[in-house]
Formats: sequence, C-alpha cells, structure tokens
Amino acid sequence: EKLYNEKNGTFFNSQAADEKYFQLSAKKRQAQKSPPVDKTVLTNNNTKVIKAFFLAAEVLEDKQFKQIAIMGLDFLLKNMKDELDGFAHYYDGKPQLFGMLNDNVSMLEALLVAYEYTGKKLYLNEVGQLIKIIDRRFLDKDTGQYLDIRKNKGLGYLPIRFAGLQENSRVATALIKYAYYQMDEKGDEFQNAEKSLLSFG
Repeated sequence: EKLYNEKNGTFFNSQAADEKYFQLSAKKRQAQKSPPVDKTVLTNNNTKVIKAFFLAAEVLEDKQFKQIAIMGLDFLLKNMKDELDGFAHYYDGKPQLFGMLNDNVSMLEALLVAYEYTGKKLYLNEVGQLIKIIDRRFLDKDTGQYLDIRKNKGLGYLPIRFAGLQENSRVATALIKYAYYQMDEKGDEFQNAEKSLLSFG
C-alpha cells in the first residue's frame, strides 16, 4: 500500500527498514509516523509487477489488476522511453540512466505480456520499435551476442561490455515470440535469436 502509486499504476522503490516501527502491532503503528518511502520508479522492478498483475487478473478474474498493469506500463512508455536509447533505468521526476540491456529486455517482456492479455496491436508495435533500438545499441554483429550496456566512455572498468547467457536467452525468447505474433519466420528476429544462442555453445 505504501509503495503503490494509484495515480499512475507504478510502484516505488522501497520503504526504509525501521525495525522498531515494523515490530509494532498494526494498531500501534497507526499512532507512529511511518518510515520514509523512496519514490524512485525502477523500470525492471515495475515490469515484474506488471507481468504479475496481468497474470493475476486472468487467474483471479479481477479486472482491477489488469487496469493497474496497463496504467503502470503506459506510464513507463510515456515517461521512461527515449527514441534512440530505449528505456531508462529509473525515474525520479525525469528518466535517468539510459543504456542498460536489462531494462530494455524487461520492457520487451512486459510489452509482449500486455499484447498477449489485451490483444492491443499498440503494444506489439512498441515491441518492434524496441527491438530495433536493442539491435542498434546492444547487438555485437560480429558475435551475434547482446551486450549488457551500450558503448560509453568511463573510468576504469565502467566501459567494459559483457554478454550474459541469461540476458541473451531472454532477448532470444522475446525475438521469437515477436516473430511468431507477426507471422514472420523469415525475418531478422529468428536469425538473431539463433545466432545469439549458438554463440554460447
């Protein structure tokens, strides 16, 4: 309840872990000031909630969960997306820290789930646009692997890019799903998914 923002369907990052407060009974807590909430909105965490709420709406036959999921997803689309760099890592009044593969893959997965549960072509179109951004920013065309961060300048080890099997498998799964929904088995998505996975063999 403390972490849910009913205005836009998103969930805040965390609430301070005040041991004394949380050891109190529910009745005694009402007389105390609740610990502060970090109202940062994290992309990857919110996509997990969005996917869970779409599923909950289906299993529990409760449309309210679906409405919350759609609100949260639409907020991310409106406030966290850059047409060149994809999705930011977090929002604190404005989108911050672009260039992380995990956030963009998480959005791919959430958008695909949204399409599966709503049938709205809008979400599938967003998937197609995001795939292009991911290919442009994260795909190593020589190896076929998707790298964890975009090219950047930084100190020490910060600019070093890494290809992880878990993230590549998630990208590959999303690419295959998108190609299937588009009924296009000859597109780049299948080829890129195959090349990515085979590169780890």
